[in-house]
Amino acid sequence: WSASTAVPLAHCSVTVYNVAMIWFNSLREQLWVRRLVPWVVLFMGLVGAFYAATQNSAAPYIILLAFLYVLVITFGQPVPHGRVGLTPMLALASLLMLGAVPAFIALASGLLLAELTRPIWRTVGQMAHPTEINLATRLGQAAVQAAALAASYGVYTAVGGHAPLQPQEINIFNSAPLLPIIWLGLAHFAVVLLLNLVLNWGHGRTLRQFGVENLPALAAFGLLSQPFALLWALSFISIGLPALVIFGAGLAGFALAFWNSWQNRALLGQQVAQFAQLNQVGQSLRETLDLPTVLVRTWEQVNELIPADSFTIALLGGTAVWEQAFVVDVPHGRHQQITQYQPDDLTRWVAEHGRVLELDGQNRHYASQHQLTLPQPAPEVWLGVPLITSEQTIGVLVIQRYAPALPLSRWSRELLLAIGQQASSAIQNARLHGETVRLYNLTDEALARRVEQLQALLNSIHEGVLMLDRAGRVAQVNPLAAAWLAAPAVGELLEDYPTAVARLGYEPAMLSKRLQQVETLPRAPQSTIYALPVENGRLFIERTEVTVVAGDGRVMGWLMVLRDVTAQEEQAQWRTQFTHMIVHDLRNPISTLMSNMHLLEEQLTDPAPRQLVQTSQQVSHHMLDMVDSLMDINQMEAGQFMAEVEAMRLPPLAERLLTALAPLASRKRITLQLTVADGLPAVWADEELVRRILVNLLDNALKFTPVDGRIALTLTAEPAADPAQSEQGVRCVIVDNGPGIPMAHKEHIFERFVRIGAGGAQVRGTGVGLYFCKLAVAAQDGRIWVEDAAEGGSAFVLTLPGIPIPSYSL
Repeated sequence: WSASTAVPLAHCSVTVYNVAMIWFNSLREQLWVRRLVPWVVLFMGLVGAFYAATQNSAAPYIILLAFLYVLVITFGQPVPHGRVGLTPMLALASLLMLGAVPAFIALASGLLLAELTRPIWRTVGQMAHPTEINLATRLGQAAVQAAALAASYGVYTAVGGHAPLQPQEINIFNSAPLLPIIWLGLAHFAVVLLLNLVLNWGHGRTLRQFGVENLPALAAFGLLSQPFALLWALSFISIGLPALVIFGAGLAGFALAFWNSWQNRALLGQQVAQFAQLNQVGQSLRETLDLPTVLVRTWEQVNELIPADSFTIALLGGTAVWEQAFVVDVPHGRHQQITQYQPDDLTRWVAEHGRVLELDGQNRHYASQHQLTLPQPAPEVWLGVPLITSEQTIGVLVIQRYAPALPLSRWSRELLLAIGQQASSAIQNARLHGETVRLYNLTDEALARRVEQLQALLNSIHEGVLMLDRAGRVAQVNPLAAAWLAAPAVGELLEDYPTAVARLGYEPAMLSKRLQQVETLPRAPQSTIYALPVENGRLFIERTEVTVVAGDGRVMGWLMVLRDVTAQEEQAQWRTQFTHMIVHDLRNPISTLMSNMHLLEEQLTDPAPRQLVQTSQQVSHHMLDMVDSLMDINQMEAGQFMAEVEAMRLPPLAERLLTALAPLASRKRITLQLTVADGLPAVWADEELVRRILVNLLDNALKFTPVDGRIALTLTAEPAADPAQSEQGVRCVIVDNGPGIPMAHKEHIFERFVRIGAGGAQVRGTGVGLYFCKLAVAAQDGRIWVEDAAEGGSAFVLTLPGIPIPSYSL
């Protein structure tokens, strides 16, 4: 090389070396790299030494087979006192491919390398927490595989088989060359089965246990894998190294897939067992509210599931002060309750951060990096779990293992976390119970005084007070209610006393229904007045009832307040009767006045006085309608009114009414419009009632329609509710363009003594017009309501039924 080529190459080499060293130094700081590098170096050194020692054409195949042995042995399925996997297939295939000596070398190398590299895979292999297989068992399994291969090779050669296998020896049309291979497989399976039976017997296991737990897996892998071993050997003989690589990759992939599947099944079984254990733990902790008992039971459950040398539960108070600790020294069997506990740095860190902290030989440097002092004597394994309830840390649960000790498995950590969560709730409940008992003892006397004050308050009330709980038992009753109702004592069911139920104005079935619906009853007070017969007449009682609700929204019961309102009801009845009498007495003078006005009209010839008399007649007629309406309202409310219905037609009546109201409408320049649909049917109604209904509706429209407004009266057919019972009826719609009626008041305008003024303001007055309309329409089996007009204003809708269809029976 020339100098111009060597110098740049040297600079490039130095640069690559420096980058490589920086990368290696950074990796060297990683814990897993420091653990893995020695094993990789040892593994590669063994491979290199093996290749240098053999130096023959079969060396690459042996090395590859050794790698495959490591995989199938490491990722085999654990069974009691051993593993099962694809080792039989690999042993038979290597014997048929390479011959006896390379096959034994590959098996021995694979077993040795698998044992040497076992610490690398220990963490992965313990994912589902299998039982650790000891050295004696592993050596026994290695001896089983070597003995099976040697014995099967002896049988194979004894029956005429050759190793390695030659292509011309296999003929699918001649079964004779296949017999040695069949004997090879059967011999290998028989030896493996027999030796595993001996090993299990040496561990004290019965034949039944071996047949249930070991035999199915041994048979599956020992027999089903033999055809694949033969296929692999034939492919290798025909193709060479590519066949070995392809089948080896498939074998490795199958081993990993099978191992992953077993891990998933083991994981599921582990979770099921964990849930069962946690259920037992939770049940045990829920059985008591005594804090010392909770701490002891928590320790007992943890010790049963996760063996440890030291166990501590340190508890925090409400002001972040360490109150006490429960400490167990397992080797010496000592239990201690320590007050004013002073925790170590690790326990403080867990409490402050609310996170799990685990230290073992692999990450103990974490403590020094965070200036945390290890407890003395220093443990080999330290695990702290925060006890948290409602986002508040109430303590720390700590377990320790001293050397020599294995790290905690993943499942042990998760199990301890779950136990810590249940212990947190149990400890908090125990604390709350203890605090409740303490407060109860302190406030018992004060509570008794408050009860006396409450009872004195109830006794001084002049109304009867009765409170029922949700089950219908008497929770509270004052003397007035108890004497009047003859109610049961506190704690007894009210339904068992029919007299008290009747005096409350309830039927027994109705009271039971109310008690069942107490959760859904309105929360606002409801008042009802009912009458009870007594010797000298009737007694009127006002019953005000309300659901009793606690501060958190829970329904506690049902409260009833009883008040005697007999005097008020008698006064109301007297006022009603007096009103009826006055209204009845007003009808005669008004009728006389109308008669005199009619006679006076006939004698007057001058238009001006005659017009005044006509106006007075209209006013008198309107007053007479009001009196008649009040009388009819009283009869309708008492159920004594009978409408004189007959077939009638509405258009002529509507025309007469609009003609009579035309002068009043012209003064405000209001246009009156009548629209009648073609073929309008007759209705079954009382003509006089219908006239008064329309007069009230049109009069209201004239009052609230502005100057230059418009009132439209539309008559259309209305379909019969039951065509088999009656003919079509009529719908009457009176539309104005006034201010309209607010939505909140539409339900109230048909009530008695209520008027709605401009802007929706309620105006107290006579307010009987629309109330009369509602009762009169209902008396004729019709309907009435109000809607918003399309162009503003209101639309009062009135429907009247059609003529009934007579029914004939034979």
